[in-house]
Amino acid sequence: MARNDPQTGPSPTDAWLGCPSDAAPITVVRASLVMIGGTHHVAILRELRSGDVVLAGGPVWSRSIEDEIEAADVFEGLGLVGDHLVYLAETALVLATSSVDDVVDEHLRSVAAEREKERAKAAEKAAKSEAKALRDRTIAVYFTGSDKKKLGVELRRGPHAPPFLKLTFGAEWERERFWDWLKWQEHRHEEMAIKVEEAGADEVGRELLYEMLTTEQAVKKRGLGAGGRRPLLFWRGDL
Repeated sequence: MARNDPQTGPSPTDAWLGCPSDAAPITVVRASLVMIGGTHHVAILRELRSGDVVLAGGPVWSRSIEDEIEAADVFEGLGLVGDHLVYLAETALVLATSSVDDVVDEHLRSVAAEREKERAKAAEKAAKSEAKALRDRTIAVYFTGSDKKKLGVELRRGPHAPPFLKLTFGAEWERERFWDWLKWQEHRHEEMAIKVEEAGADEVGRELLYEMLTTEQAVKKRGLGAGGRRPLLFWRGDL
């Protein structure tokens, strides 16, 4: 694998590589990425060229990297510096290669931070998507109606789905009385949905009201009823 990125003069596909061999030599600084024996080698090359012939020169800075992604990040970073690649090459020659290391390491830190930011955004998006999907497939109880008109209790699979079961009541206390029982039946929501498909909503509604009355009688016999219109007011779902 080899990747080259000329930073001065035309690109490798331009006419300068096809110049005759007696063309005036020019200095080219470019980034290079090659893989040798499973290791990726990133380098800044400073070469004296005549057409496509390298007359002299070679790497002025290089780094061997095992990880392919990190190697690609370093190569990309060298490409992003543009004309400053020439400056980095001169710095490596005159001062120290550690100056290039600092630039490369800073780029890697920036890339890592950006990747972490994107990862966090993707995780948040996935979490929101999963939460929405969970809401859309979870059966919940909804109260409908107001001002003592059309007071209802609905079971829906998701907040925006139509109810598959709805019971209406003539007074608020009647609905609250039913809710005192129904709120302890959450573990049976899926069972209720299946029964509605099999027997119809009206039949299931009657069965639930009958179960509520039966539960009220059982709780009263144990002396645990709250009395008044809502005998299951303090009931906690146990019998």
